[in-house]
Amino acid sequence: MAKGGRKSAYEEVIKPHFKEIGQMLAEGHTIAKICDGLGVSQSTWFKYVNLMPEFAELIKKSRDSLVSDIKAALKRKAIGFQYTEIKKITERGEDGKMRLVRIEETIKTSPPDVAAANVLLKNYDTENWSDNPRQDKLRRDELEWKKKHAQEVGWL
Repeated sequence: MAKGGRKSAYEEVIKPHFKEIGQMLAEGHTIAKICDGLGVSQSTWFKYVNLMPEFAELIKKSRDSLVSDIKAALKRKAIGFQYTEIKKITERGEDGKMRLVRIEETIKTSPPDVAAANVLLKNYDTENWSDNPRQDKLRRDELEWKKKHAQEVGWL
């Protein structure tokens, strides 16, 4: 026998908009903004994130896509890049209307950005790049000691 009553907000509002939700998350929209657009509360959103694995997976994949795009942009900024700037030159004609005179294309260079390079190196080469190498070494030593101690007392 079929269950009567109203369909859930997940079935009526969230699931039919999976594609749009994924796109918005990949573009960096906040959950609050997406919930407002869907007309659901944030508590409803998080309830379905916990109950519906397919929904949680959609969110994870969409955010991974955004993070991947940001990493690529940060890398470009760190090492510098060239781009083409296009200017449309217009002037007012005798009839008073604006008309296109010419299009100028200029190849420009964005130099490497030290701050972007610093962020990348701190995250990808943690052994050699750190704000506080002494503290990093102390943390590594502490972790090794904890592992050794756990083995000695039979926790591992």
